[in-house]
Amino acid sequence: MLRTISNTCGGVMAMLCLTSTLALAQSQSPSWHYTTPPQIKAQAQQQVQGFAQAPSQSRYMTCTVNDRHGNCTAGVGTDGQVIAVIGENIQTGDHMTCVSVGNVMHCTLVR
Repeated sequence: MLRTISNTCGGVMAMLCLTSTLALAQSQSPSWHYTTPPQIKAQAQQQVQGFAQAPSQSRYMTCTVNDRHGNCTAGVGTDGQVIAVIGENIQTGDHMTCVSVGNVMHCTLVR
């Protein structure tokens, strides 16, 4: 009898804890900021326009690190600054020309 009562009380306490947690989470929702799909679409269009208007910078670099698939992942410029890049079929030590597109540097091999 005592075991049945303790199991019932334990189940009720667990349900109360779960219910109170959900109630607290619901009451805090007005301070939570979310964007609607039209706002997300407008933000994406602004970002695309910003990338299209940004002038691209070309840099002469040397590949310093490549992955095991023959792609350059880091290069050093003439100023000595090491930058993460994307360069396909470029090995370590190869000279390359890199163009900044947004926040990504795409590189091509200089022959």
